[in-house]
This record gives sequence, structure tokens and C-alpha cells, in this order.
Amino acid sequence: MARDSMGRAESPYRKPGFIASAAVVGVIAVLGVVVVTVGLLRPDAAPTETTPSASASVTATVEPTPVAEPVSDASMCGLPRVEMEGRLDAAPAALWEATGSFTYPISTESGPGVTLPSGVRACFERTPAGAVFAASAGVAQLGDPGRRQAFVDASVVGPLRAELQEAALTATPDDGAMRMSVSGYKLLSYDGVTARVDVGMTGVGMGQTVYLSSIVPLEWADGDWKLAYERQDAQTPALLPNLAGYVMWGV
Repeated sequence: MARDSMGRAESPYRKPGFIASAAVVGVIAVLGVVVVTVGLLRPDAAPTETTPSASASVTATVEPTPVAEPVSDASMCGLPRVEMEGRLDAAPAALWEATGSFTYPISTESGPGVTLPSGVRACFERTPAGAVFAASAGVAQLGDPGRRQAFVDASVVGPLRAELQEAALTATPDDGAMRMSVSGYKLLSYDGVTARVDVGMTGVGMGQTVYLSSIVPLEWADGDWKLAYERQDAQTPALLPNLAGYVMWGV
């Protein structure tokens, strides 16, 4: 193991190349900066209560409440299968795709089903498998400096979207010193409307192999799984000793 100028063992996790690579693994690292520097989720001002006028007519006509038009939940690219509950204890068949220094699994059945004009890969099944593939593709595309901004614009919803768009403009690009791969997953929750996926990753570079975890919250919106980070998700990717306990993707 390398040693510093005072003869102490130097941890590979503190090397600049690794730190830079880990910082762009996913949106969690970006959130860590945003939450520290920006006041997020400020409570809305309470609505002002109005007191009925004493001269108001008691015979005033009550206007009917407008009925909102139903929002279609159909897949944006026509993927037919829908499952509103379920587990994913075994990894489904997968192909592999690369974006930047990241490789991640994709499926001919579960998605991504389209490539947007921006290059973003989108449209995943509304199934447990679709959620896992969406989370894996999301982490990878957020880790690619050339794809990050377009991905946030297309596939991130929720209260932190604007902050993430701004952060994507100023994030330090990956120097390529660490090659990342989505290696496994844990489907923490799934109800067809929301899901949480723990994405396990492997990084190889500078003679080292490291393992990381990133929790990805998802929400079904506009016919696809969107990443829906909230304030409590503001944490850097966790370093792990190994990926024991994850459902591993076949290679």
C-alpha cells in the first residue's frame, strides 16, 4: 500500500481520482452539496384566512367545483405490462450498455424502450423489474457528465428538481480514473406508484476495486419511472466492504 510523506499508510479512498469519481456516481453526491449550500423545501406561506363579509348575501350561487381531467398512466412508449405489486428476488435477463465511464443493465422487455433526442435512455415498464432497470440507468446517466443535465431535465421530478438542474451545470466532470458498473440491487419497496431501489456499484481504477451503494427513490409520472429525490435523500454514496446481500446481475 502507498504511504504518505510521513510514512503513514495512504487509503485509496482518499486519493483525488477516487474522490472525484465517487462524487459523480449519482445524484446523491450532488444533493449533498445542494442541501448544504441552498435552503431547500422551504415551507409555503400559510394561506391567508378571509372572514366572510357581514353584508354577503346568503343566497349567493355556489359555483360547481371543476373536475380535473384524468391523467393517463399508460407507458410513454407503449410497454404493455403493468404490475402494481411484487418483488424481484432474482435478476432478470439483461444486456449491457455504457454511458461515459458507467456500464449498466438494460432489458428488451422492461426498458429502456426509447432514446430521447437528447440521448437520454427512458421508458421503463411499470413493474418491479422496470423500476430496478430505471434506477440502474438513472444512476449511470447521472454519473456521465455528458448526459447528466439532459437526464435531470427529462427524468427527475420532485422538490429538488430545480436545484439539481442548477447543480448539473456546475458539477465537476468525471476524470475517467474510475470505471463504474452497476453490479446488483435491492428492491426496498414497490407499490406501482413509487419504488425505492438500492443500487450496488463496483468501481475499478488506480489499482483498486471499490463498492458503493446509492438509494434511488422513484415515482411513476408521465408514463415512466422518474427519479424523485427529496431532502432526506441528501447523502453521498455509501462505501461498502463488498456487495453481499445484493441481487447480482449476471455478466
